[in-house]
Amino acid sequence: MAATPSVGIVVGTKKHDDSHLIVTLFTADRGKIRGLVKGGQKRTADFVEGNIVHLRHARRLEGQLGTLTAEVVASPASRVFHSLPRLQAVRYVADVLRTALTEETPQPKLFDRTLAFLEHLPDLDFWARMGRYELDLLAAFGFALSLTHDSTYEEARQAPLCYVSPKTGMAVTEAMGYPYRDRLLLLPPLFGGIRGGMVDVFKLTGHFLAKALDGRDIPSRRTLLDVGEQTDFTEDRTL
Repeated sequence: MAATPSVGIVVGTKKHDDSHLIVTLFTADRGKIRGLVKGGQKRTADFVEGNIVHLRHARRLEGQLGTLTAEVVASPASRVFHSLPRLQAVRYVADVLRTALTEETPQPKLFDRTLAFLEHLPDLDFWARMGRYELDLLAAFGFALSLTHDSTYEEARQAPLCYVSPKTGMAVTEAMGYPYRDRLLLLPPLFGGIRGGMVDVFKLTGHFLAKALDGRDIPSRRTLLDVGEQTDFTEDRTL
């Protein structure tokens, strides 16, 4: 089979033999793929997690590993190396894509959203972008949340939404959710709610990511979003 040109995001590498690498990429046209980069251990800087590459993936038969050649076009991590949360975010995104995506299943919308997220890593609204990106991940994994008024509750459509069911992912108004408030998740203003903050953003997305991964551990690098007292979502931490 002829080599096919594509654009990809590096999401993982593994040493193979004495000098080669097996590289996992999230690609624009084919989703997650793996390929052998001959002599790749001499080019590890080209395959840092999050790097965006132009690539060719050649294989003789479907299902084969195939060989990869790649040229780096952007390195998001190098633009935010001073910022621990942003650097961890690149690594976390790579981990979760490598862990959760099915091989050779295109996800064009998620690919575009991932590129946009990586492009805007240095922006001041980083935490808000991180929260919205996790909603994109959930949608791609089949766990899209219903964070707008449900048409079946016509009488409540004018009231603001306040809570989210941890079972269904559906948002409800304060009056509807109040009797069950101890069992519901807050819908923070970032997602259209009326109270809460970034802690509640990541509690919400983290709860449903655990469901979406279905027993697989959430990548440990998501500790950048820990919701304990030590987390400060307003200030940057530097290396």
